[in-house]
Amino acid sequence: MMNNYITAYNSACNSLKNKFLKSLDCKKRGHYDYSYWVGGEIGGVLSFGDCYVSMNDIVNYFKYKLTPDEFFEWYDDNVANVETSGYSAITMKEWKKDKRNRAISWVCRKCGIKAQGEVNFLKTATGTSTWHEGKCDVCKRKNVPVTEPRDFDYPDFTPFLKRK
Repeated sequence: MMNNYITAYNSACNSLKNKFLKSLDCKKRGHYDYSYWVGGEIGGVLSFGDCYVSMNDIVNYFKYKLTPDEFFEWYDDNVANVETSGYSAITMKEWKKDKRNRAISWVCRKCGIKAQGEVNFLKTATGTSTWHEGKCDVCKRKNVPVTEPRDFDYPDFTPFLKRK
């Protein structure tokens, strides 16, 4: 009975792997000649070209609907982050949230609450944040208390951006 579950798991992992590699169009990009599960552990770490990803990375690629270009940008950002700072990698979910707000470094309370919604703000406002007087990158107001977008759980600010 247990062997049936293991066989189904292995089959599902290999199917996702094949769909993942096909979606990335790796052959066209020159990223791999072959791929393999490291140590022969299906569903563990997949190696292709000079990339190593977990099964969770593969699942999240589809879950968060990354494009192939976004995937390789995420991967390169993580490799650079670990090499330069020693910090662990950023998850695809957080990277995708942060990507849409790359031009936004500082946010005032009014814009943060507007983008996140009052109810969501009250749910996430229990953490600690650091504020300083500066310019809000969303509404462009100057000399207002501002903090980082992460303090509002990375909402999408793009509908609220004021152009110069």
